[in-house]
Amino acid sequence: VYVSWNGDTRVTHWIALAGTSATPLTQVAAAARTGFETSIGLSPALTRLQIQGRDATGKPLATTNPTAI
Repeated sequence: VYVSWNGDTRVTHWIALAGTSATPLTQVAAAARTGFETSIGLSPALTRLQIQGRDATGKPLATTNPTAI
């Protein structure tokens, strides 16, 4: 999956929360921000996904709603 947050400069890394149902989603991947779009590899077995942008201290800045994938 590719992630970006247009115009934001505070996100330093992305967290992927995923699972096979809406709850509970757990962290399955993390990636340092690498420019405008960052690629995060995910297992094809996952069916629900949330992405969270975090700052340099690890503080969550925003989290997407759970999405079926």
